[in-house]
Amino acid sequence: MKLGRVASVFVLFAATVVAAPTAGCGEDTPAPAAPDARAAGDAAFKEAAHATLRGWAKIGRTVHDETVRLCKLLEKAIEDFIKAPSPELLEGAKIAWRAARDAYSRAEAFRFTGGPLDEDAALAARIEVAPADVTLLEGPTLEAGGILDELMTVPDVTGDAVRDAARGKNVPLGWHAIEGMLYGAAVTSGGAPRSHTDFVSATPEERNARRGRLVAKLARILIEDLVIVANQWDADRTESFAQKLVRGSLDEGFRRALRGVADVSQKEMAERKLGGVLAGAPEVSDASDSTRADLAGNALGVEGLLFAREGRVTAPSFIELVRRDDPKLADALAASIAEARASIDRCPPVLAEVASDPGKRLAAESARDAQLALAARVGEVLHHYTLDR
Repeated sequence: MKLGRVASVFVLFAATVVAAPTAGCGEDTPAPAAPDARAAGDAAFKEAAHATLRGWAKIGRTVHDETVRLCKLLEKAIEDFIKAPSPELLEGAKIAWRAARDAYSRAEAFRFTGGPLDEDAALAARIEVAPADVTLLEGPTLEAGGILDELMTVPDVTGDAVRDAARGKNVPLGWHAIEGMLYGAAVTSGGAPRSHTDFVSATPEERNARRGRLVAKLARILIEDLVIVANQWDADRTESFAQKLVRGSLDEGFRRALRGVADVSQKEMAERKLGGVLAGAPEVSDASDSTRADLAGNALGVEGLLFAREGRVTAPSFIELVRRDDPKLADALAASIAEARASIDRCPPVLAEVASDPGKRLAAESARDAQLALAARVGEVLHHYTLDR
């Protein structure tokens, strides 16, 4: 399986075949494996590899479906809140946002695979641009500004109206637009927390009512975009990303999966989320001060991808496949995954605090380094292994 020993993973036994002893040498050297035995071993490994790739797609679909399901619950929580604004229902909407966001954070482990979000930059931008500038949505004050001004002039706040207004002023939508509207400007950046009274109104035409409809439509637009992504992870859907993946080259499929893990660990976690705050930038989930929770979800998603599990759903895993050939490398990879996740747990709940607390900064730096170490370990796996179709 290792490239240094053999050209292909599916000539698994070729590197260990020993030449048969010459007649009369009298040594008990084992005879080489028969061709049929080698072929059977190759076929078994090939089937295990195919099962692993199918398992990757299965876990990818499961976590994206869960994201959609929880985002629909978020939409309902928002609708309930804007019908009868109260502190309790606003808090309920925030909790629903965080629950849906947790699922999406796990799904981000599948983000950098050359899949639907890599192929559609506009779709990716509609889902995740951070942090959100709430003033672009509702203005610098509650009374005027942002795309809410334009939404005051239309008969009804529809999804198309929100999209048109946002497009005309280049305003990002997605997760962080909803976050900003529910939480208000980031407290750590000097903003005031959101009050339920910002949504209390006497008529549907008032600004506060339109503000509520804007948040609800932001959730609906996000659901529609997330469904597009989830459908691409359906291996039974004709011409979907997942179907092409499981029916295509094993080598290409595995490289997409493992490079995706390396990229989310390095680019998304180490550089964007941890590196950003260490460099003094705002948190990604700035309004809610919950970037640490994003990172915890990312780490759980990486673990789920490599161990092939999401909730109660399991499948043949990459770890199991590597262990068949190199238990030590499998153990090293598992240890790197565990440390990468544990390092996130040691970070402060509010990452912005690293700017003022040396101990918390050290924890964040350690977490960043652990994600980079995991990316390097995955790179080692990529370097040592190949799979043929």
